[in-house]
Amino acid sequence: MRLLPLLIVIASARFVPGETDSSFRVLRVGTFHEDEAALGDEGLWYALIVSGADSYLQRVRVSVKPVHDELDDDPSSLTGRLVTSDARPDPLYFLRGKVFEEGRVSTVGATPVELAIGKSVVLGSVEFVIGILDSSLVGEQRQYQLVLQLSSGGEQQAAATYTGYRDRDGPIQFASEHNPEVLWAGDLDGDGRVDFLLDTSDHYNVEESTLYLSTQAPGGSLVKEVARFRAVGC
Repeated sequence: MRLLPLLIVIASARFVPGETDSSFRVLRVGTFHEDEAALGDEGLWYALIVSGADSYLQRVRVSVKPVHDELDDDPSSLTGRLVTSDARPDPLYFLRGKVFEEGRVSTVGATPVELAIGKSVVLGSVEFVIGILDSSLVGEQRQYQLVLQLSSGGEQQAAATYTGYRDRDGPIQFASEHNPEVLWAGDLDGDGRVDFLLDTSDHYNVEESTLYLSTQAPGGSLVKEVARFRAVGC
């Protein structure tokens, strides 16, 4: 558990806030609420398709149909959104953006990789570590601000924050009630550096996936958060 030295490094690292780029989008197959997928999302996207240890981007047409939302008390209303496509098999995600091209993409993490506090995970040239940035006592519960730090080639970057808590002497739990994951990692934008999709959920009933690209990173950073897909359960 490298928490003490990790605290020092993270405290001095520059945190890149979660501001997305409107020219990039992330979407996936499924049924969602009206504010999570729009009828205007129909059209051409790049499907990120995983086949074994390989991945590729395929230009596909996405369909968005109005359907009944189970949270709507009016059974005749069609405020839900059903997202499908002509891609086979179903893609991991749909992506939109100026840097994507069809074809095979270099992949260093084709399946989700769980992140744990203080445990190093290396994907390609990038090390991922979650450390404790701060803590406070609220009643009998200790709450934590956790931060994901990236390291590569001597460069470091704090990329995302999470909330954690601990009751009495138990282990630290994530507020989402599951450990975050690197959902996919590889070179999506063709610059030879690692890009990734990260689980940034902050609640057990929320799915939030965030796309980080290296080509969009400002000076001194490894990646930039460019798009986010967020969906709330029923």
